[in-house]
Order: sequence, then structure tokens, then C-alpha cells
Amino acid sequence: MEICLNPKRAVFTTGDTVTGEVVLHQTTSCQLSGIAISLIGKARTSVTRMMPFPNSGSNVDCTFLQMSQHDSMETQGPCGGRRTFTFSFILPSNLPFDTCSREHKSSHELQYGHFQLPPSIEYRTDKFCPKMCGIVYYIYARVNLADGGVLHAKERIQILPEYPEKPPRLWNEDRDIQLSDTTILRTALWTAKMGRVTLNTHELNALYLPVNSRDERLTVSAMPLQLRFDSFDTKAKMPQDCQVRIVLEAVTYYTAFPMVELPTETNLQREIDGQTFRTIVCLWRNKVCLNWLPRDREGQESHYASIVAPISIPRDLLVIPTFYHCYVAREYFLRIGLALGGSRSLQLKVPLQIYNSLDY
Repeated sequence: MEICLNPKRAVFTTGDTVTGEVVLHQTTSCQLSGIAISLIGKARTSVTRMMPFPNSGSNVDCTFLQMSQHDSMETQGPCGGRRTFTFSFILPSNLPFDTCSREHKSSHELQYGHFQLPPSIEYRTDKFCPKMCGIVYYIYARVNLADGGVLHAKERIQILPEYPEKPPRLWNEDRDIQLSDTTILRTALWTAKMGRVTLNTHELNALYLPVNSRDERLTVSAMPLQLRFDSFDTKAKMPQDCQVRIVLEAVTYYTAFPMVELPTETNLQREIDGQTFRTIVCLWRNKVCLNWLPRDREGQESHYASIVAPISIPRDLLVIPTFYHCYVAREYFLRIGLALGGSRSLQLKVPLQIYNSLDY
């Protein structure tokens, strides 16, 4: 027995119809007593703990979606040696109910996420996903034979639902976010201090990556950076260039219990049994010339320089939208490093939301 999708597609999204046939190759005249075909979505996590015992932990195998079809239409094959049963499923935009039985969620955004269809995510296809978690979808067929035997077949499918843009997440209590950094500028490591340099930016607008964006390289946004130089010596020369590096950091949260609030690395370990997996990929690195402009503020003359860095998603990099589900969640951040002279690098960390639907 086998499952044949028609047509065979790489990715399905919200509102798509998944159609195909269950093909039964009969070698005997055994009668069938029933057939059931289902579209199933599962979340799997494996959380390892060192306490109270080393390498102890919890495994989760949660079925959050099960759409069944029991009245499949049969088409008789040639010479009776092949029997086919058709199926058709329309991918919903939301789950019919919350599969989590835990207490009321503290965030409306998280409540909405628990009802939304999560994307397919696993380490074989997603560079940012660990082996310890995954969300899979598949067509499952079960055939009951009259003599008591049972036949099973399974066909994996990839689903990338539509995610509209959401309001930005509030980061007031998260100290890990850094939109400004300051250092003392020196021409070399042990030379005299020239002045104080401050790097600033602001939270970016959400990035729109359509479902079919995998086939091309998209410049989806720009990162504005502003440098401020306060000199300790009027004769000090300002740096004429700097090195800038921007990386995309994907953070995957996975838990042994349903999330009741938006995840952070702190509450994941404190409130629920969960872990964090971080992966980075470099998006842009370049040497940038600086054009300093004087500006008088509060009676003190400072110099400012602006940098606009392009943010591009590589063609071969699979990036799924930001999402929060019961056991698995994904967030993105931009990490900016800027090196000037012999001083330490200035470091920023900016939250980044990614969405793939313009519908609200």
C-alpha cells in the first residue's frame, strides 16, 4: 500500500487543498472491512535535565491536528489488482481547539499562537532547528482487512502556514535586548583615550518574506546605525572607517509542558521544563567609510556618522516565520558588531519579527 499526492508539491500553505490517492496493490482476493485516511500534525520534543539525575528528561509526542476522512471514493484498477481511494483535505488557518490543557495563557499573542497552525520544522530541513524538537505533518492511511489484518501507510508533507504581521513584542523586562552600546575609543590597545563612542539603533519593522521567497534572494530591509563621538581631546582625529558585521540569530524554544507565557531563556527554565537552541548565520560584513558631521547638543560639540546596512536573506537559507506554539516556538534577532580602532567592539542585539502574509 502506498500514498500518492496529486500534485506532488514541495510546500503547502493555508487554504491549499491536499489531494491524492491511497493505492492498494492486491495480490489476493482479501476483502476490506474499512479504510480511514487522516491528515495529522504532531509536535515532538525531548528535554534533557541534569537534575535530579544526569541525562534524565521528558519526551513529548503531542497530536495537535487530526483531520479524518472515512468516506473515501474507490476507483477500481485494471484486472482488479489495484484499488485506489481518493482523499482531499483543506488546510485550515486555525486549529479547531487548543490542544493544551494547561491553565489560561497570560498573553493574548500566545493564546492566538496556540490556535494557529505551526509550520513544519525539523533539523533535516531547517538549519536553525535542533534534533531535540520538531513539528511534522503527514497523510496517514489505515486499512482494516476482513480477516483481521491491518495495513498502514504514511506520507510526509511540508506545511508553511500564512502568518500575518503582529504588533511588536514588548522587551522592557528583557535585559538581553541591546539597542545602544558605548566604549572608550583608542587608536591602539595601550594608547591614550581619544573619546567616547556610542552606537545606537532602533527596533526594526517586521520583515515580510512571502511563502515562495525561497527561489530568489531578497533584500528585505535596511539596518540604520548611528555613531556618536564625544572627544576628550580637541586635537584627536576621528576614525575614518569601521568594520561592521550583522548576523541573524534564530532562537528555538522547546518544552516538556505547554507554554503559558511568551518564552524567554529565563522563564523557560524557571516556570516550565524547557530548553533553548541558538544558531547564527552571517548576513552582511563590510568595511564602511565614516562621514562625521558636527552637532552641538547641551553646549557640547559631538560628531555623528550614519550607516545603513542592507539585511538580505540568502537564497539557500530556509527561514520560517516567527511563531509561538504549545511546545515549540521560534524567534529571530539581529546581532550587530562594529569595530573601531583598538577599542572593544560595540555590540547590539535587535529583535526581529518575520511574517509571510499580508492578510489581517
